[in-house]
Amino acid sequence: MYGSVLVADRGAVAGAVVRAARRLGIRTVAIHVAADRLRPFVTEADRAEPLKGEKTSSYAEIGQILEVARRLEVDAIHPGGSVLAADPDAARAVLSAGLGWIGASPQTLAGTKDKVRLSQLVADVGVPVPESYGPVSTVDDVTVSAEKLGCPVVLKAVAGRDGVGIAISEKPAELAAAYELVRRQLPAGDARILVQRCYPHVRHIEVQVLGLADGTVLALGERDCSVQRRFSPVFAESPAPSVRPVVREELIAAGLRAAEAVGLRGAGTVEFLLAGEEFYFCELRPQLTAFWSVTEELFGVDLVAAQFLVAAEHLPGFDLSGLAARGHAIGMRMLAEDPRRFSPEPGPIVDWTVPECVRVDAAYAPGSVISADDTTIATVVALAEDRAAAIARARSALHGFRLTGPRHTAAYFGRLLENDRFVAGRYDTTLLA
Repeated sequence: MYGSVLVADRGAVAGAVVRAARRLGIRTVAIHVAADRLRPFVTEADRAEPLKGEKTSSYAEIGQILEVARRLEVDAIHPGGSVLAADPDAARAVLSAGLGWIGASPQTLAGTKDKVRLSQLVADVGVPVPESYGPVSTVDDVTVSAEKLGCPVVLKAVAGRDGVGIAISEKPAELAAAYELVRRQLPAGDARILVQRCYPHVRHIEVQVLGLADGTVLALGERDCSVQRRFSPVFAESPAPSVRPVVREELIAAGLRAAEAVGLRGAGTVEFLLAGEEFYFCELRPQLTAFWSVTEELFGVDLVAAQFLVAAEHLPGFDLSGLAARGHAIGMRMLAEDPRRFSPEPGPIVDWTVPECVRVDAAYAPGSVISADDTTIATVVALAEDRAAAIARARSALHGFRLTGPRHTAAYFGRLLENDRFVAGRYDTTLLA
């Protein structure tokens, strides 16, 4: 097992890595920009090391990170859920430096980075994929592809991530504007765009997977992450409601096949679009994603500790034979954003009261300042014996959540939990719109 680890991320995931490492007896180094010095992932680490520069892009500068790692003689780097966690070049650089990499292999990361190649890879193992054309790079090519598919279509940056580089065109007249929106968000050096058939009323279902050291891949249920803003989930529940058992089994089996196809090792999420009872592959993210803690609570496991153990060639630290869900879990991303328009509301947190009946993974603390580019204050997870009880516990938690400082999304979740479509368990990605 590793003696020390550098945590190359910020926010709630970085805090979870620090705490998991402590439980395993591993010393932690938290890198940070000056503005983040009072955040929990920094104050809870054994050592905090400031980065050069004030921009948050410093967290993705692998050269600077490796310099800190060498100087402090750490054994490994954990990239959390950051852009580094999905970057094959970063993984190669860490391994070439003789350090441990607590994440997916460079080969797996290379296989999941390109949406076109990934779709073909999972299709080859029998996972349903949406009808697509591409990659293309001009508005004329986008128009031709859309004519073949028929609107609505969704345009995706081939190398995009976290909901960035996505636009929907409902009709041909909107294609140019959708193309321009995606073009402005294209990652540097990659102008490729994928044009896919768009399913207007779909649910966003995530299958949580964990690749073990021996090549075995486990599935730990699925999460319904259909409540989104700007293509990014703000709410999750597990198990997904109103899904027939046979469809659930097929979803999980498809998630396993996709994870096995890329040789996943460590934690990952396979994302699907569920249209009625038909589902289609959306993305495979070989890292911790926003609602990993919902699955942890539901199954009573520690996925972050499992990442460390798997990387060190050990078993994941929980009973594989007794792996089972225990009730129903609901997760809410408490954001420093306007509760109706979801525009950022940065600023200092003066004080807050956290409810005791739920799990709270804090990304900030009183005294720290919320930045416009990282508005997640905390993820709140309510676990109960069934869905009705979990909803009731989540409502109670919202009543107990008090924050003096920026406006936040507690009021939105209060409305959501009373919404008729939500309570009936028959909602989709249009619910937030």
